[in-house]
Amino acid sequence: MLSGNHTLIYSAEGYKSETLSVSVPEDTLIYRDIYLKPKTSDYLIFAYPNPFFTTTDILIYLIKNEEVNLAIFNLLGQKVYEKKIPAGYTGLQDISFPMKNIPNGNYFLRCQTYSGILYLKLVKL
Repeated sequence: MLSGNHTLIYSAEGYKSETLSVSVPEDTLIYRDIYLKPKTSDYLIFAYPNPFFTTTDILIYLIKNEEVNLAIFNLLGQKVYEKKIPAGYTGLQDISFPMKNIPNGNYFLRCQTYSGILYLKLVKL
């Protein structure tokens, strides 16, 4: 989908069709039907799907070329998964996190770069 104004028509069998007008700004990144609008920070993170059952993809949009340290913590503060992404990448990165061997519950993803730290809540069902 390109930036600009769009009209979406959606319908399902047995239901009335609906029309929706959508305006997509130029600086919006669209990936897997998810709309990510980069903020003024140097990166943005998003988890898809979230909540999830066995695997979640972490989407990271990097504006600067810098190392990224990802870590997932349980509510007790214990690290249950860690991954480092070396410097050399900018733009959208899609990292798959296999989480089938951890218990159901709430977790926090910490995404750390030289620019700062962002946290994202993850829910495993």
